[in-house]
Amino acid sequence: VNYVHYWSSSFFDYKEVAKDLFEEKSMYLWSPHLYSGVPFLGNPETFFISLPLLLIFLLKSNTILAINLTLIISFFLSGLGMYLLLFEFKRSHKAALVAALVFMFNNAVFGFGLMGNISIIVPLSLMAFVFLFMHKAFYEKSFIVYATIASLIAAFQIHTGGMIIFLYTFILIALYAAFSLIGKDLKNRIIKITLIMLIFVIFTV
Repeated sequence: VNYVHYWSSSFFDYKEVAKDLFEEKSMYLWSPHLYSGVPFLGNPETFFISLPLLLIFLLKSNTILAINLTLIISFFLSGLGMYLLLFEFKRSHKAALVAALVFMFNNAVFGFGLMGNISIIVPLSLMAFVFLFMHKAFYEKSFIVYATIASLIAAFQIHTGGMIIFLYTFILIALYAAFSLIGKDLKNRIIKITLIMLIFVIFTV
C-alpha cells in the first residue's frame, strides 16, 4: 500500500526547501509541513483546529502515532454517529448497528483513511452527527439549539481540512430540508426550515 499521506504530510519536503533556499534565494512565509499547526487556510484541505494537531502536542510531535490514533478515534466516531442517527429514525438497535458497521467499513475509510488521509476520515466521522442534529432541529421544538450544535460540528469539519466532505454534508442537508417541507401546514414549515438553514449557515461561517 502506498502510504502517501504519511510521507508527504508528515515530513518536510527537504528537496523543495533546499531548492527555494539555494536556487530561488527565498524561504517560505509558512511551513510546508501540514502537521506543524501553521494555519495556511488558503488550502481547504489543511487542518487547523483538529484532533490530530492536539494529539501531536500531547505526544510531543510523534506525528505517525498521532495519525494512527486519529484514524482509530475517527473510525469509531463514524460508527457511533451513524448508530445514533439511524436509531433516531428507526428505534431499532439491530438496524442501527448494521448501518453503523456499513458506514464504518465504507470505501472512503479504506480508500483514503488507511493511507493516513485524515482530511477525509475525520470530517467523514462527523457527518452523521451533523445530520442527526439537523434532523432534530427540523422536527423538534428546540430547533435553535440543535441547529447551532449542528453548525458548530460542521465548522469543525471545515477546520479539520474536510471542505469536500463538508460540501457533501451540506448538499445532503439541503436535500433533506427540501424533503422535510412535504406535509401539512406548508407555510409554517417553510418559515421554520428557512430559519434553521439560516442559523446553520451563519454559525458555520
